[in-house]
Amino acid sequence: MVPLAVPFAVLLVGCAVHPPLNAIPMIAYHSERSLGAGIHLMNPDGTGDVRVTLSIEDVSPAISPDGYHLAFASGGTNQQQLYLVHPDGSGRTQITTGPPEDKWTPDWLPNGLKLAFSGGYSPNKHIYTIGTGGTNLLQITPNDYLDTEPAVAPQWQMGVIAYQSWRNYHFQIFTRDFLGGSEKQLTTGAYDNVYPCYTPDGQKIVFTSTRDRNQQIYIMNADGTGQTRLTNNSGNDFKPSVSPDGTEIALASTRNGGWDIYKMNIDGSNVTQLTTAPGKDDEPSWGMIVP
Repeated sequence: MVPLAVPFAVLLVGCAVHPPLNAIPMIAYHSERSLGAGIHLMNPDGTGDVRVTLSIEDVSPAISPDGYHLAFASGGTNQQQLYLVHPDGSGRTQITTGPPEDKWTPDWLPNGLKLAFSGGYSPNKHIYTIGTGGTNLLQITPNDYLDTEPAVAPQWQMGVIAYQSWRNYHFQIFTRDFLGGSEKQLTTGAYDNVYPCYTPDGQKIVFTSTRDRNQQIYIMNADGTGQTRLTNNSGNDFKPSVSPDGTEIALASTRNGGWDIYKMNIDGSNVTQLTTAPGKDDEPSWGMIVP
């Protein structure tokens, strides 16, 4: 594995980084299996499953833009900090220690140099960014509301973070320019809209909604228009992650009883179950991994 480093020009101008040509698509996910808890990686067809970390407290994996690292949170309830690890399980490094406390759900900025995350104790949890070396902490959302689940727009030039915010007794999805722009509300309603995830071109957002009582997957344009339901079953579907080529979605679902990882086409068709082992599997993150 190579060290976490990019050319000085990337550091200076914030250009997006991309994985090398030998990178392959893989899905990272969190598992609570009794004999295999931790973060796993598998091929998009469910084969080649490997255990990357060994603790049930390792959650919310996010594959780096260059394919050389996974970011994740660990530490247990109210004690979460952010870590990096190589896809082969080596080089586990804690990158945060101080405030804000209880850091969750990291997502990479396209330049591969920073992470967005939610931090703080409820109801004072907000969206921040921090360098992968643990420096340059920046609070993105103000102290007015409970903000979680950041999703960074894939194009650096957009400079936008989507997130869910607790307003009027429900979570709704908002976006904010982390370089100083104003907030924009994308969803409304007397129900929760959560877990936003951008498509690779930044034009659409996939998310989870409880407007149908149980959790189902929806897709909308990046400005909040054109909200369309993609899943329809008696279970709960949540935490979608779009494939690097934008044609498929990974998700966690209880449609067959327990929590497992599934994938489907971007239009909701051709749903395929990927994990079947006893125990909870959730929080998929689809990206490119350097073998």
